[in-house]
Amino acid sequence: MKNTILIIGILILSSCGNDNEKRVIPNFQEKQLSFLHLRFGYDKSSNWIKKRENILMLHETFKKIGYENLISKEDWESDWNWWLDVNKSPKNLIDSLELTYSNFQESPKYYREFWHRRIEEKNDETVYKVVREIKQIMIADEGIEVNQEAVNDTLFQLMSFEYPERELTENEMDSLLKYLIEIGLHKSAYNLVSGENVQIWNEGWDKKIVEILPFLNKSETYQRPWFEDNTK
Repeated sequence: MKNTILIIGILILSSCGNDNEKRVIPNFQEKQLSFLHLRFGYDKSSNWIKKRENILMLHETFKKIGYENLISKEDWESDWNWWLDVNKSPKNLIDSLELTYSNFQESPKYYREFWHRRIEEKNDETVYKVVREIKQIMIADEGIEVNQEAVNDTLFQLMSFEYPERELTENEMDSLLKYLIEIGLHKSAYNLVSGENVQIWNEGWDKKIVEILPFLNKSETYQRPWFEDNTK
């Protein structure tokens, strides 16, 4: 997921006006999600992302959201990017990966090594299926049926509030806060209404803090939230 920034914050802020006064922002409960680490960037050393079932889960969830909603046409076609380790546009990379799979040993070094790693990880067929379907969706403009059983409902719900990128309506803001509280992401809910997170910035978040505070459970320990404090 490319829209990720790693920020680990200390939850103590200096109050405005008086240097001798400090207010401590409390920790709130935050359920740890199995896919949370993806929020902060792709880790090549992670075995989680190499498992076939996780690759398919992400792909089917992204299909349900719509790949066209996850990446802009400009980014899809641009040769300049910071999240790929090759100087190609995502569009050309997907096309080349699909073309080289069946004969990767005779392909240029990058593709030969890419498919060799997938074979070693025993996920090459799964990755090829994903590559082929992304090409069908994004290049051939074909509709591909979503395997609903493989979709991660929590990831889908969370991402649906961010993609496609937009300013949330009042109802969407209320629905997001209600959902975060229901699934135990209380710190994330607090970060949104307190202005500690600008990833989803909307007028009116601050007006909702009084409404939700009674429903937030405090915690003695810090757990990294889905919506981080990214204002520092």
